[in-house]
Amino acid sequence: MIAGLDPSGSKGKDVRAPVHSVRASVLARRGISRALSGFSDLILQLYGPETGGHARSAVGMAGLPLGVPVEIEAEVQIRADREGHRAV
Repeated sequence: MIAGLDPSGSKGKDVRAPVHSVRASVLARRGISRALSGFSDLILQLYGPETGGHARSAVGMAGLPLGVPVEIEAEVQIRADREGHRAV
C-alpha cells in the first residue's frame, strides 16, 4: 500500500488523495497503540496533516492469519488526475 501512495512518484503532488481512516488488528501481546501510532506517524510524515490526517481504530487479537503480528487497513480516496486517469 505504501508504494501505491508514494507522493514522490512520477504523477506529482497534484494527484495526492486524502487518507480517511486507518484500522489495525494487532496481536494483543504486541502493544496496540505503538503499532498503529507508527503507521499513522509514517502517513503524516509522507503526506502532511492536511492530506494524511485520518481517523484510526485498533483491536487486539489472539491471532492473525499467517502468523503476522499486525494487519493494517487504510481507506483512501481515489480520484482522477488532470487527464481523467484514476490516480491516488
